Amino acid sequence: MNAKKLLAAGVGVLVLVGVGAVVVLSGPGPRTTQGGGPAPASGRWEDLARAAEDAMRAQDNARAEAMLREAIDRKSDEQSLYLSLANVLMSRKDTAGAYEAYEKALAIGPREAGTEFAAGTLASMLGRNERAIEHYSAAQSIDRTNPQYPLYLGQSQLKENQSDAAVASLMLAVTLDPELAVGWGTLAEIALRENKLNIAAQHIERARALQPRDPTWRMIEARLLLRQSEPDQAIAVLRGLDESQRRDPAAMRLMAQCFGMLRLPEEAAAMYAEASDRQPQDADLAFEAALWAERAEDLSGAVRFGERAQSLGHAQAPAFVARLRDGG
Repeated sequence: MNAKKLLAAGVGVLVLVGVGAVVVLSGPGPRTTQGGGPAPASGRWEDLARAAEDAMRAQDNARAEAMLREAIDRKSDEQSLYLSLANVLMSRKDTAGAYEAYEKALAIGPREAGTEFAAGTLASMLGRNERAIEHYSAAQSIDRTNPQYPLYLGQSQLKENQSDAAVASLMLAVTLDPELAVGWGTLAEIALRENKLNIAAQHIERARALQPRDPTWRMIEARLLLRQSEPDQAIAVLRGLDESQRRDPAAMRLMAQCFGMLRLPEEAAAMYAEASDRQPQDADLAFEAALWAERAEDLSGAVRFGERAQSLGHAQAPAFVARLRDGG
């Protein structure tokens, strides 16, 4: 979702959480001098850690990683070294390696809520939702006051189709922070999937009130209104999106559904024709334009966009164009 917040973990690790993203920043450590330099002659793990911090400040992440791995060889039970290594590996876009470093840090201890949460977010990025659930659950058990922990737990549970557990986690999150729009919005999504339309309406109203311009909540509200057979109101909600947001394929499909329910296929056809002319190399847009042109009884337009889709390699376009040319 669009909720973003900095969480200060007990081990001095900052985690920026958003839709599928995590940036782990280095935590406090011993004071060091600025700049890089050769590896310390003493080979003490503390000196190697300081040298690694200097290298990180100089954005020499390869050297920082080498220093930290050497320090770990000398002091394999020092948690802070693994946390620093995770920071460096994330900077090098090695998410799997960073998660492995977090696992080792947690095995050493202490198992603090912020560390569990950061590990859970990395696990989620790797598609390891079951492990993410374990980490988020642990974070929540350690610190029952932070709404982000049940929020992300609930979203991971939803990915695993654990709807009842997800609702329980998300309700805890919005109880801890009633202004957590993403919590209300996700609850609305679950209720809509389960066809609990009145509950979905209550939840999406809260999300929209908190973040009225967020396109995600508008889309959910429009889907709800369409499910309630209110396509005209759904279109009004979708027209409140920015122009670039209205061009999103999901928004266009939803608006086309509304036009279809209102028996206005020509409106959907015009929308897709404009979109295809704006992006003439998009095969899917061309084919949608062709389909809606046919529904609007604009056969010349259907052939034109069908041929465009065919020339772009759309798999269904040849049969579509052949059928139109054969008169049926």
